[in-house]
Amino acid sequence: MAGSGRLPLAGLTVLIVEDEFLIALDAQQIIEEAGATRTLLANSVGAARKLLGAAPAINVCLLDLKLGTEYGLQLVADLKASDIPYVVATGYVDLAGDHVLVHKPYHAPEIITAILVATGRKQSR
Repeated sequence: MAGSGRLPLAGLTVLIVEDEFLIALDAQQIIEEAGATRTLLANSVGAARKLLGAAPAINVCLLDLKLGTEYGLQLVADLKASDIPYVVATGYVDLAGDHVLVHKPYHAPEIITAILVATGRKQSR
């Protein structure tokens, strides 16, 4: 994002809920390079709930749809109760519901745009 001034995700703390470690690291790198102040990683619904209860000020969550035998959508009520916007990440083509969606494999522009949409931020040009 050279030349655009402020990085698009500057100041955000992002919770990444992903059970595949290398995919989580890829998402973390993309999000941090886009300016996120902090990223937190959780590989299960239980681990994510612990972070939601303990971590200060999570601004947005990147939530994998399928977490081994669990479904990331199990966290939606928790996120909504805490007023944390979220982006659902999936390798599946269609997903019913009113979710901001990003498809795997991840690409930086799609992740960044989805997070901007979920958080209501404007994309800088």
